[in-house]
Amino acid sequence: MSGLNKRRHDARLQRPRRHGWLRWLLLAMGGLIVLVVIAGGIAGVTAYRSLAEGLPALDELEKYESSLVTHVYDRHGELIANFFTEKRILIELEDVPDFVRKATIAVEDARFYDHPGIDLKGVLRAAWTNYKAGRVVEGASTITMQVARTLFLNRERTLRRKLREMILAWRIEQRFSKDDILKMYLNQVFYGHNAYGVEAAAQIYFNKSAKELTLGEGMLIAGLTRAPNSYSPIHNLRRFQITDQSLERLQNEGVPLSILDNLRGLTDQPLMEEATFLKRLNTALGEAATEQYKPLIFKHANNLKLSLERRAHVIRRMVDQSYLSPQEAQRVLEEPLQTNPNYKSINKVPHFVEHVRRYLERNYSAQELYEGGWQVHTTLDLSLQRMAEQAVRHGVEAADKRHGYQRPFRRLALTGDEAVDQPLIEQVTLPPDTDPTVHTGEVLTGVVTIISPRAVWVQVKGGRGVMSPDEGFAWVRETNLDRKFEKRKRLSPEEIFKVGDVIRVRVVLADERNRAHQLILEQEPLLEGALIALEPASGHVLAMVGGYDETNQYNRATQALRQPGSAFKPFIYTAALDAGKTPASVIYDRAVVIDGGDDEAWKPQNYSQKYYGATTLRTALARSRNMVTVRLMEQVGVDAVRDVATRMGIETELDPYMSLALGSSEVKLLELTAAYGTFSNGGLTVPPVFITRIVGPGQEMIEENLPRASRAISPELAYIMTSLMQSVIQEGTGTRVKALGRPAAGKTGTTNDFRDAWFLGFTPELVTGVWVGFDDGTALGRHESGGRVASPIWLEFMQHALKGRPITDFSIPSNIRFYRINAEDGREVRGNTGAKTRFEAFVPGTAPAPPPSPTKHIREKIHRLDRQRSAARALEEIDGIQPPQQSP
Repeated sequence: MSGLNKRRHDARLQRPRRHGWLRWLLLAMGGLIVLVVIAGGIAGVTAYRSLAEGLPALDELEKYESSLVTHVYDRHGELIANFFTEKRILIELEDVPDFVRKATIAVEDARFYDHPGIDLKGVLRAAWTNYKAGRVVEGASTITMQVARTLFLNRERTLRRKLREMILAWRIEQRFSKDDILKMYLNQVFYGHNAYGVEAAAQIYFNKSAKELTLGEGMLIAGLTRAPNSYSPIHNLRRFQITDQSLERLQNEGVPLSILDNLRGLTDQPLMEEATFLKRLNTALGEAATEQYKPLIFKHANNLKLSLERRAHVIRRMVDQSYLSPQEAQRVLEEPLQTNPNYKSINKVPHFVEHVRRYLERNYSAQELYEGGWQVHTTLDLSLQRMAEQAVRHGVEAADKRHGYQRPFRRLALTGDEAVDQPLIEQVTLPPDTDPTVHTGEVLTGVVTIISPRAVWVQVKGGRGVMSPDEGFAWVRETNLDRKFEKRKRLSPEEIFKVGDVIRVRVVLADERNRAHQLILEQEPLLEGALIALEPASGHVLAMVGGYDETNQYNRATQALRQPGSAFKPFIYTAALDAGKTPASVIYDRAVVIDGGDDEAWKPQNYSQKYYGATTLRTALARSRNMVTVRLMEQVGVDAVRDVATRMGIETELDPYMSLALGSSEVKLLELTAAYGTFSNGGLTVPPVFITRIVGPGQEMIEENLPRASRAISPELAYIMTSLMQSVIQEGTGTRVKALGRPAAGKTGTTNDFRDAWFLGFTPELVTGVWVGFDDGTALGRHESGGRVASPIWLEFMQHALKGRPITDFSIPSNIRFYRINAEDGREVRGNTGAKTRFEAFVPGTAPAPPPSPTKHIREKIHRLDRQRSAARALEEIDGIQPPQQSP
């Protein structure tokens, strides 16, 4: 090293090291930062894993099955009902109008197509807005975050839940397209009134599909999701508040200042539900003024403005996002809002649908039924159902009128001053939103205004109507149920009506000038009726009416236990024929006393309270002779009858008493009708079927019901019983239904106290049962038998149900033999005897008794006398003659 360099080296070694501590400090700080970053990363990963723990894998989202509506269809595929907990109807994105999609994005997530599931700008904007307001006024949830929340997460309001929502939203964005996410949202979000998804919302709020929505309707639906209960137009039409604006509108409608002054006292009241609001009005105005001005007050004080303000907010957001021009927005703002305030779930056949629902609940879980999206295909024929409902309505109304006039709903205190009376009358006859046009056939509420001996004038909506005594209310007669209706005294107009009576009328002929509509008096029946129609071969229930009022859930066709009366007799006759009797067998119709043991003896009687002596089974069933039936029961035994009835489809436990012969043991209309189907079905019993198949959302078969026939009685016995019941229609208690004009068989039923009236009958194609009575067991009236009350309903339904079908006869088993017999004594007839004869059917091994020999003229004499008196009385009057002794 040179001297110079050595000196420089030594100088550096001797020079003090300045700033070395700074280097170490920087190194330490750098290391600390690295440690913090590492620790933060570890903590972040740990926190992320903690937050992400339990989040569903996205393949679960792809397989996610939302709660779907179960649809119920009739046999022709027409929708009759829906079952659901959340009304959700899936819709493809392309079927959602473009303006509904844009409105949803504009009001919920304007940057939806720009962010990755988390909108940081939106978060900062919402935070600043909420800070300035001092409360939460704006949210930062994106549509994707709402999908994550709706599908998987609970509704707790915590930071942890929000962070988990963000993580899941980010993951969803990595897997699905924006359109897929928007489709999920539009099918999942809650719109109020149990509507989940935009399609269900469109149907509930506007009674149409989403694809049919107008711009104004779409804007309103898009705005509902923030607060469905608050913005619902259906709710807001039923919420009321008196404001200065509503008072101004009422003043423009001509409401008196005195009324407005009283209403002004309610301006400090909060928003009220209808019932509370009415109470406040009654207190402020009095009942009379409230009734008079309620339509106008309801019109201008409802809270629909809140729904319209929300719609306007959505429209402004659409303009801000350039989805609408200001001119288009103005047109939408002016679009009137026609909501569906009377919406309700589809249920076209309440009694039938409820029966189906109960079956499904018994056999499947609630989740499967209400969320499974099933297609339940039923046996119901909706067109036949409507015919059945009409027939029951007509028959019950007619019978109820014969039971007596119920008097008016109420009576208005009319003054005779038209200016005072007219508002009161219109309040009753012309409720809000009522079409004032009167149509022929319409049933209206009316107010009696003028009464004279020749006419009664009635004020109805939109005009006046008139009723004449002969055509308008001739059915109103004295209430004497022991007399035939036709023989009861008619009442005068003055005895029936008073001025101010609020009554129910039907328009027979509408007057276009609204001056003199022709009216008839009606009344809402207290009487009830039920009908079941089945297809005998399959057991399919084609129609079921459970009562006059379908909104009453009590189903008298499947739930009511009532005494069948004489409608039970075919089972006694079936047991007797099965034991060897024939239609030509003779039973003496005479008094019977049944020992009651410790109880009082039972002394049945015929309907006519007369006795008819020797009677063939055919005549006895056709004429519904009680004494013959009781004696048959004695001969065949109660157990045999119960066994036959059970085999044929009666499931209710039958009483083991002799009174069973006259139908004292209660049964249900459904089982009795199905049992009658056994006769039409050649002796095969087929249980009633309501559901043919249930199909899952993937078209998988969940349940299928095929007819399950079992042999109850022989085909020969079924045919002979059918033949006997044809006589009921042709010559017995059911002759009213001869007008059907095709082969039919059936049986009337009337209980001894006239509490129940029945008619059950069948053709080869259809078996139908009808019951009529009061729920509380009130008597129908002495002459109101099954043939008079129930058979007209059966006839009307069957005439419509079979119209246009080819006429077919009951098939006759090949081994049935026919003999010509004497119609009175059942003996075979050979040659021309001058007696009334008929051809009778016999099963193999049976035949009619041979013709009487000449030596038996004494018996013939007894027989002739027997026809005039009773058999016992005839024997007493023939001196010295003893009846022949029977061989043991």
